[in-house]
Amino acid sequence: MNQFLQTLNGYTLTEDKNAPTVVSFFSGGGGLDLGLSLAGFRTAYASDLEKQHCETLQNNFPNAVIEAADINDSTGDHIRQITGINQFDLMAVVLHARRSVSLASARRVQTLEGCSFISMFACLTSFSLARSCSKTFLAF
Repeated sequence: MNQFLQTLNGYTLTEDKNAPTVVSFFSGGGGLDLGLSLAGFRTAYASDLEKQHCETLQNNFPNAVIEAADINDSTGDHIRQITGINQFDLMAVVLHARRSVSLASARRVQTLEGCSFISMFACLTSFSLARSCSKTFLAF
């Protein structure tokens, strides 16, 4: 194992119930969630469309609610219900800019990627209107 992985494996992820909470979309294998955890946040919910990504997330964040879910089916009410948390401190969204953003900006939103991009904003709005998250972080 290289030195970087040895160092990374030596870190302890935040599982403190009093830590600021994160709800994470398009989470992939959880790289952003890992960084946020090392910064003192606790991932309470994460989702990705790919089942194998969710298996990695569940392994790395065993106390989080992980869903292999399409963001088109996600609502703030659903996530609050399954996590038991009414107010999240941070919403983290990882966007694959070269694919989704360019498709949406070209008004090709009928594609799966474009719809996900548009749905992400609908989900953000659902959280914001209900004041479920005090901050939103978009990573491109």
